[in-house]
Amino acid sequence: MCVRTDQKAGSTVRRRSGFALPMAVLALALITAAIVAAHSATSAEVITNNAMRAQSRAYQLAEAGLQQFLVRRSEPGFCSSCVANPAVVDSEWTRVGLVGGYADVVAMRVRGRLADGTPGLFLIRSRGVDTIARLSGGGGAVFATRTVGQFATFGTRSVKALGAWTSLNGITNSAVGGRISILGGDFCGGATVAGAVVPSLGQFGGNGAKPSGSPGVDSSRSLDDLKKAIGIDWNAIMNHDAIPADITIPPDGNWPTKAQFSDQSFWPVIRIKKSFTIPDDGRGLLIADSNLTFSSNDVWDGIVLVGGKLTVSGSGSTDGVVVTGLNRTLPGAVNPPAGNSADNDLVNNTKRIQYDACKAARAAERLNVYFAWSNTWLDNAAVW
Repeated sequence: MCVRTDQKAGSTVRRRSGFALPMAVLALALITAAIVAAHSATSAEVITNNAMRAQSRAYQLAEAGLQQFLVRRSEPGFCSSCVANPAVVDSEWTRVGLVGGYADVVAMRVRGRLADGTPGLFLIRSRGVDTIARLSGGGGAVFATRTVGQFATFGTRSVKALGAWTSLNGITNSAVGGRISILGGDFCGGATVAGAVVPSLGQFGGNGAKPSGSPGVDSSRSLDDLKKAIGIDWNAIMNHDAIPADITIPPDGNWPTKAQFSDQSFWPVIRIKKSFTIPDDGRGLLIADSNLTFSSNDVWDGIVLVGGKLTVSGSGSTDGVVVTGLNRTLPGAVNPPAGNSADNDLVNNTKRIQYDACKAARAAERLNVYFAWSNTWLDNAAVW
């Protein structure tokens, strides 16, 4: 310890060692440690948040890829490794390009089509890959992935042709001139079906020419039995968009042009969501939610599915398969009184309804799609 003598005051003063510098160094060390800890915590949180966001985006990509595969599988060029009938192979797959990443979709056959016609069962899984964020891992930078899945069946059949015209409403035939207006003989050369198929208890009437076919008029089933026999899930079509349309009226509003129909490969799915009168000729799969009218000399080739009542007149033709009154199959629909003809479909003049298996099959090509099973969604499907 240093001692200094103050000559003037004659006193002794003790000199103390400095402590400001060590305290400053200690404070700086503590602050530095706090900053490093905060930076580490923030970095970890940023990485965690990025990983969570990437996982969320990967899940959305996986879901979008699966949904696009279900809807667009049959589009030319969409599926790189798909076959005409997936029930005859073990799997088919494709990569769906999406904004911010992609999805690898695989349809694995669980079982094939059964002898009784029950369609094959498939597990469709979609692996979404988010390419926006590249995360660091033990093996280097990686992308976030997520896999979802759903069970589905694959439709490979046309609309079941019980007859040239199957009506759950009943039919009043007032065709004049002696011409047979409803014909069950296959214009394509195949087996003959019934001309008109209606519920039992007098649901076919009128003073027009009798239908031809095997039999001409089949009224052997009750309305409830006929609903089951037609094999059309009208509720899925109406309320779950099971058959996506190329043209919807409304809101599209415009009937296809003659130039479009001049292309023989143009067999669209047309969905009409109001009572409607067909303005011109056409072909394809026609889905009418409510009442539909064919008038004048209009010609339609393919399949006609009508929820309400169908009225046909004039001298044109409808070649393929016609099914009407399908709104009676919707949940909660009440059967009309037996023998009631007020809501019968109507055919008059010399309009021809002709069964044509070839045109029906051509229109039904758009039915060759996967139909997802409800309550089978897997949001974290296994990958192998």
